[in-house]
Amino acid sequence: MASAVGNALQGDDFMTTITMEGYGIQFPEGNGDILGIGRGELVIAFSQNANNLRYTNVAFDDGEPISEFTQPQPIFVALESNDFPGAHHPSEVSMLRVQWGNGNVTDVVVVSFLETPFEYVGYLGGDALPQFNSIQDFENFESSITSLGPINSGPFRPNVNIPVSAFPGTTSEDDYALGTPGADTFNFGSGNDVAAGDDGNDTYHGGAGNDLLVGQNGHDTLYGDAGHDALEGGNGNDMLYGGSGEDSFVGGRGRDYFNGGASGDDILDYAWEQNIHGTERGITVNFDTGVARDTFGAWDNFESVERVYGTSEDDVFTGSDSIEYIVYRGYAGNDTINGSADGYDVVDHRRDTEWGGDSGITVDLLAGTIIDGFGDTDTVSGLDRVRGTNFDDTMVGDDNGTRLDGEGGNDHLTGGMRGEQIEGDDGNDTIFGRAGQDFLWGGSGNDRLNGQFGNDVMRGENGADILRGNQGNDWLQGGAGDDRMFGNTEDDILEGQGGNDRMSGGSGDDSFVFRGSFGRDVIFDFGSGEDLLRLDDALWGGEDLQAWQVMRDYGSVVNGNYVFEFDAGQRIQLNGLDASDMFGNIEIF
Repeated sequence: MASAVGNALQGDDFMTTITMEGYGIQFPEGNGDILGIGRGELVIAFSQNANNLRYTNVAFDDGEPISEFTQPQPIFVALESNDFPGAHHPSEVSMLRVQWGNGNVTDVVVVSFLETPFEYVGYLGGDALPQFNSIQDFENFESSITSLGPINSGPFRPNVNIPVSAFPGTTSEDDYALGTPGADTFNFGSGNDVAAGDDGNDTYHGGAGNDLLVGQNGHDTLYGDAGHDALEGGNGNDMLYGGSGEDSFVGGRGRDYFNGGASGDDILDYAWEQNIHGTERGITVNFDTGVARDTFGAWDNFESVERVYGTSEDDVFTGSDSIEYIVYRGYAGNDTINGSADGYDVVDHRRDTEWGGDSGITVDLLAGTIIDGFGDTDTVSGLDRVRGTNFDDTMVGDDNGTRLDGEGGNDHLTGGMRGEQIEGDDGNDTIFGRAGQDFLWGGSGNDRLNGQFGNDVMRGENGADILRGNQGNDWLQGGAGDDRMFGNTEDDILEGQGGNDRMSGGSGDDSFVFRGSFGRDVIFDFGSGEDLLRLDDALWGGEDLQAWQVMRDYGSVVNGNYVFEFDAGQRIQLNGLDASDMFGNIEIF
């Protein structure tokens, strides 16, 4: 339970809450296509003494009801989740029945909020909504809708008492408080609390839990304390302290101060400042000086912050050698991102689609440019990692060993002239390591990994992958799936792992490693050099056997090929060999 002093609310102004899963939808000013969508949580807060809620439909807009709660009058709050901001003071609520797809029927509550371009949709009952991973997913859902109207049956129909227990989600005694025109002080305890101020210079302490604190007008001081908190200053020169946990800051109008605290991954979120307030100015953020110029043109100060989210305009970001790890999200606009020499600087495009990005990125780190998912060109330097989109990305590295992550989509990733880590992640990716010792990970999907020059480490992971070591002493791991692996030149290590794999060591003295669970694997060219078959004794239960005993108990010649048959259908076929070819070429570990 919270305590309140000064001009603050008392007693039942601290409420019971219902937290429901749903989606946040971002709209442009005026009419137009939606700009973003993401998962979020919608909270209904109401008096602790209420066991039922009741509403009536007071009007209709193109057949859609406008609903008004009468018993009691709950407060709707959208909690920050998946990069959608907190919001409060709804302008319109609609208790709505949606018929969509092939006979699906779903009841939802739709809440729009004053002074924001966002709607939040909370699931009430009926058929589950589909997953909306992109704007296109939501547009496909919209096109499948056959009817929108009032809820005319079931527990959520109008003009009846709706038991609190009928609502899906989690019911808790988390606190919700609205401030007064004076100077308010709130001290919350544990729980996920929400406080929205009014006028006056307010002070809020969130306590433990994931809190949403909004200062509104006045020069406010907000403390998130423990937990992952969302702090919004509003108008005025505000001071926001995150405390422990991963906290986000939205300053609003005025010269604000942000302090993320010693622990957690904390965020300066100017994207939401722009969208909530409708500003049209890019930002300048300098981590070295701890000074930022916000979307209103005011100068903010910050410290102990590790992430910054930019605007749809042209932003400028500068890193710092004294900060270990910084993540930049520029979003739309022709941004300039200058990393640091000693820190670890990451450019992250994974959420571009939620802000209207509709294509993959094109990265040329040698040229120092990134064409983002909005079609704008960013100028970059001093980066240590680039994370792509869910579309098909193209990336070319530099001479500094910058890590490349394709994320979703069918990506084409090429390293630079120094060893780096390159990950394809989801999708059917093509990866080239180029020079240096590279670490190549395919991820899910059917990937093609090419080490090229240097002593590379490659892992196909899931999917039916093709791995080529090319030059150098390479280590190839197939992962799950039916893979094809080619060591090519030099002394390579090939490990098929799961699935039915096909392996060729090429020239050089190669090692073929078998341990754990694998399938029915084939080695095409064992013995072309001084090759070695390495077997884990766990394949036969850990018994202390010599190589000749393993051959006696598990090996035989089948159709001109030497074959080992182990338990659970695990099989190794060495093409064109007999027992005499195996002596001296088996190692047990």
